[in-house]
Amino acid sequence: MTLPRGPRGHPTRQETAVKENKLTEASEAYCSAFTQDTSSSKYQKKCREISKSASILKDELGRQEMNRDPVKADILIRDSLRLDPSNRSASEALASLTANIQAAKTIVDAALALIEKGEIDGAAAARLRSVDLYKPSLAAYHQAEERLETSRKAVAAQTLFREGDAIKAIELVTQAEQSYSSEFTRSISKQIRHDVSEDRLRSAMSLPSETPLQRMHRIRALERAVQIDPTNPHAMSLLPVSGVNFEDSSQKWPSKWHRSSKRLAASAVSLSTRRRILSAGQ
Repeated sequence: MTLPRGPRGHPTRQETAVKENKLTEASEAYCSAFTQDTSSSKYQKKCREISKSASILKDELGRQEMNRDPVKADILIRDSLRLDPSNRSASEALASLTANIQAAKTIVDAALALIEKGEIDGAAAARLRSVDLYKPSLAAYHQAEERLETSRKAVAAQTLFREGDAIKAIELVTQAEQSYSSEFTRSISKQIRHDVSEDRLRSAMSLPSETPLQRMHRIRALERAVQIDPTNPHAMSLLPVSGVNFEDSSQKWPSKWHRSSKRLAASAVSLSTRRRILSAGQ
């Protein structure tokens, strides 16, 4: 059996593919033809020869991409081995590429460990930049980027607080808490919340409390301090001074302020409690 000719003797798809150096397409065409006619030695020979040539070309192209686009390189080299599993050069290239990706992963893992400790803009960032080429091949790289960004937010919140912008500092540290939690970010968050809460407590306790309305304003100010840092024992100890007993289980909290036991959030005083406080001052 011979390859069919096109109209008026024009080259067939298989022959045109060879002439245009579309070796992969030609390989698939000849190999497919041989599958349909296993008795054809011509198809068998063409399938083997063109597959090897296509494999060599894919290997060369893949090697060219190894230092530019590892993902593309991986696709080309694996395609080279699909065309010719005996291609030793392609096997070596794939092994080299795999080793490079594994080495990059080790560096990213080291960066993650540094980020956990808070070493963010020095060694951690430098390590990530050094393996940026392999970013598309490493899921851990994206994780490291996200954690690095979150840690930077925590540091930025710390700076804002030191500059006197407590509101923005709390907003930013809240964003960091919602994204990623590490010993480093938790320590910053805890310190900022404690310091801001203490500032609010001092302001609240400086408010007058001679009339029921003044006492109510003080309670609200104390509540805001507790909201900022529900774990602050100082804040909790000051609230009863204003007439509220937080240990009294009969005093219910509005559901919208409810928090789990892990996050002590006695952040609102019930309406009935407020009324008792107001009536006590009349």
